[in-house]
Amino acid sequence: AKKSHATTLKRRAMLQKIVHVHKPDVMALQETWHLPHNDQLEINGYRYYGRPRTKPNGKNDTHGGVGLLVSTAFPLSSVRKRLEFNEGGSSSMIWVDLRLQDGQWISVGSIYSECDNKTSRMGLDMGRVWEARAAGITDILAEDNNTRPVFLLGDFNCHMHDFQDMPNGPRRRTLLQDAPDGPHRPTQQQQRYALPLQQLIRTLSLTLLNGHVGGTDPTCYPSVGAATSRNPKDMMGPRTRKPSCIDLALTRAAHLHSHAESLRVIRLNTALTDHRLLMLQARVSGKAGSLDTTDGANEKTHKLRLPRGSTAERRKGITA
Repeated sequence: AKKSHATTLKRRAMLQKIVHVHKPDVMALQETWHLPHNDQLEINGYRYYGRPRTKPNGKNDTHGGVGLLVSTAFPLSSVRKRLEFNEGGSSSMIWVDLRLQDGQWISVGSIYSECDNKTSRMGLDMGRVWEARAAGITDILAEDNNTRPVFLLGDFNCHMHDFQDMPNGPRRRTLLQDAPDGPHRPTQQQQRYALPLQQLIRTLSLTLLNGHVGGTDPTCYPSVGAATSRNPKDMMGPRTRKPSCIDLALTRAAHLHSHAESLRVIRLNTALTDHRLLMLQARVSGKAGSLDTTDGANEKTHKLRLPRGSTAERRKGITA
């Protein structure tokens, strides 16, 4: 127990360092491994909003959990945690509404979806899960007369292959150049598993940001060492699981060019996770000055760094 507690404290210190280096406005966290009684995270300059995982049978489970770190630059009155909606038996999403300086609201979500294995799925019908999620996200999209800017980031655990020209498709072979013998090729089962998510994206008129505004590098590696190495090939052999892109960012298709400025995959210097950080730079039109004045305080936009990150509560890191 003492060793586990020490490991948790060490990983939380790593996460705090990552947050202070990148200074995001919002950080989406996956696999918090929290239970209701300890669903807390204290990082200077941020408020934490969490959702521990609940199994379909109603019992709590440390495997999973999602959260959002929101900068205290947002007044408390400008942050609303949305009510959790039905996910068809899953409990893998959390959403907050954020009010910008001009009064405009945006919605940001974090997701850690189930892996394609029996243990992770816990008997869930993933088709029904994604249908239920679609209904819940539809309600968010309907806000502000169907104009609300919406961003969903996280570990979707789906191999999207060449969907919407995803960069790990056959036409973008340069994505997985870290692999010693070519890019990851999703199996037929993996491609079938991703179909309900693809249907959700089409039905709700969403778009993947990976490959469209950057973020063309793999996000998930076979080990923490490979994820943090400058030369991942040195950490992998011919039979090693290849790097893949299962950490995704979504927004409205109509907002692709107006609201998403860039998406970067960032190698971490700390041995925290077998995933890399996904950093979204969002541009939300408004009348007030920007929250992030990197490009000038007079620019009439709100620029929000919205990274998909990792928490500190996992054996081999913090994301799947």
